Amino acid sequence: MAQGENRPAIGIGALLLASAVVFLGFRLAQGISREDTEPYESPLMMSVARQLVAGPGELYGPYRGTNPLVLIHAPLYYRVAGLVAWPIWRAGLHPVEAARVAGRLVSSAGLLAILAASYRLGRIGSRSRGAGMWAAMLVASCPVLDAYPFAVRPDLLGVALQTWGVALTLESIECGRRREVLASILFGLAFCVKQHLVVTWGVMIAITALVAKPRSSSIARLIGPGVGTAGLIYAVEAIVTGGRLWDSAFIAASGVGRVHPGDGLHVTTVLAAVAGKAAGLSAVAVAASFGRAGAGLVAALAMLSIAQVFWPGPWITTILPALSMAGLAIGLVGCARAGRVERMLGACVTAELVVVIVLSWSSSGAWINYAIPMVPLTSAMIARPMMAAAESAGWPGRMILATAALAVLASAWMDAKVEATRRAVEHRDLARVLETAGVPPSAMVFGDRPGRNRMMGRLDLVFDEWLYPVFESRKLAEPRSRWLGPRIWPEAGVGAVVLESEGDRIEGLPGSLPERGYRRVGRSGRFRVWVAFPGMP
Repeated sequence: MAQGENRPAIGIGALLLASAVVFLGFRLAQGISREDTEPYESPLMMSVARQLVAGPGELYGPYRGTNPLVLIHAPLYYRVAGLVAWPIWRAGLHPVEAARVAGRLVSSAGLLAILAASYRLGRIGSRSRGAGMWAAMLVASCPVLDAYPFAVRPDLLGVALQTWGVALTLESIECGRRREVLASILFGLAFCVKQHLVVTWGVMIAITALVAKPRSSSIARLIGPGVGTAGLIYAVEAIVTGGRLWDSAFIAASGVGRVHPGDGLHVTTVLAAVAGKAAGLSAVAVAASFGRAGAGLVAALAMLSIAQVFWPGPWITTILPALSMAGLAIGLVGCARAGRVERMLGACVTAELVVVIVLSWSSSGAWINYAIPMVPLTSAMIARPMMAAAESAGWPGRMILATAALAVLASAWMDAKVEATRRAVEHRDLARVLETAGVPPSAMVFGDRPGRNRMMGRLDLVFDEWLYPVFESRKLAEPRSRWLGPRIWPEAGVGAVVLESEGDRIEGLPGSLPERGYRRVGRSGRFRVWVAFPGMP
């Protein structure tokens, strides 16, 4: 393109870069704080920390009062985070703080690896650098990532390994480079980070079987090394943990749906949440694939995304996710027409969508993090025809692309605004809770917010109260009634209990709060405050 003709593409790139700065800048600020970046980060943080003081053998139990940190994830992320945390701890930081820093650093490294893999996917087939850069910026500005790039959670590391596996496999198919062995190892490592990260590997094997030449050797190279790598890691972990890895990561994990079942409503909720956060991606998908024909839908998505920032209301939060879902379906089908790479990426996106639906139907604990594997694949699938359209379209087409990029910026801005508002309200409510309770923070217990217990210094009360019943149901953990009650009743020095539920009980413990000597004295936002009074029965 001539210099003057290149200005619209530069403008689109500037909007995408601004979106990435807004989204990642806010989330980074969140990630450097001591507070949990997501509700159950503290138990995972302490699972990393426990390796520093108890050794590697107790990562998967035995689960009891001295180790209530139940875990259903695969081991690799926690081992890597533990290794990174070790020198930080040896330098003098508290084990939990060292784990917080290390775990978030590993997730951040996973994000950088995802951006690099997205760039690589965008350029397969001799596409311009711009396509790769736009793919990376679409990932970096996508609110579906939420706080996970800066959280002590395995999601970003697993997705990074899987996305690089896809990139190397597609390079082997499209460019004739023999990268299947390395891709296979990366897929195997991803399976050692999160167990469900195996479906896209299967799609790549199927695609290789259909199009690769020579077929049999390519399939063998894509399967064998990864299976061997995963098998070795799981075998070593089984030995180190005394076989408890299997109980936690497979037996207990398979029982989550029985204790916390999902349903069609939960599937709809998860898909609507993902679609609402992906409104910007939806707009650029339509703009890239349909140009002027999709101008109306692009404009609607952009206007609703911008309106949501300045005039939020229930009508927007209802219409925007539905419109975004429709736009993604239409836009990605259109992008798949751009070439074989786009179609192969589309097959992976479809497979990951099925995973989200199945897991959400199986358990109410499934959330938008299961959609993160789709983000880099979708971004690359969109960025490739998007750059081609920017290079070949006239001014009307480029203005449509710019409008779509504006929707990306609005989505990133809205995500930061919502989370900042939520945190400000929560901090205000917590200040009122402390005032209402009238006891020192160390004498307070949060019944369903483990991160607040960590912040209050009550590390003995940090555990995943949502997941623990799953292990109890399988008889893989000591019942909470044996160890939790003695730690939180008035005789243990607990002067106030804070719940987010309307009930008067702490799940897993006999007796209600009034029966134990507590009286409800107030409410601040979502928090209900129960205070111990002398003389009460």
